[in-house]
Amino acid sequence: MRKSMQVSAELGKLSKFTSLNFAPPKFQFYDPKTPFFTSPRFLPPTKVEKCKIVDAIISHGCFLRECSVQHSIVGIRSRLESGVELQDTMMMGADYYQTETEIASLLAEGNVPVGVGENTKIRNCIIDKNAKIGRNVIITNAD
Repeated sequence: MRKSMQVSAELGKLSKFTSLNFAPPKFQFYDPKTPFFTSPRFLPPTKVEKCKIVDAIISHGCFLRECSVQHSIVGIRSRLESGVELQDTMMMGADYYQTETEIASLLAEGNVPVGVGENTKIRNCIIDKNAKIGRNVIITNAD
C-alpha cells in the first residue's frame, strides 16, 4: 500500500482524525531559530460578543455571538450564532463571507446561510468548509 493510501486509511475514523489534527505540533511556532511562514490573508480580526471560549483556537475573520466553544478549532471566516455550543469539534471555516443583507434574505426565504445557526449543539464532529447548519440542530458523533 502506498504511503498516501495508508494515511487515508488511518483517517477513516473520527478518533484517528482528531488525534492527528488536535495533537500538539512537533515544532515550536515561536522559536526564532526556526521561523514558521504562512501566506497572509488580510482578513479582519475575529469578532467575539459575549462568548465562552475554553481551550480553543479561533482563526481570522470569524463572527462569534453569545456562543460556547470548548476544546475546538474554529476555521477561517466561521460564523457561530447565539446559543451555539461547539465541543471537541473541528470546523474548517468558509471560503467567503455573506453580508448581513444576504443572511437576512436567506433566513426570510427559509434558507440557511454559511455557518452555524442559533441554539445548535455540535459535539465531537468535523464540519466541512462552507457548511450551512441551521437553527436548533443537534449533531453528536458517537465515535
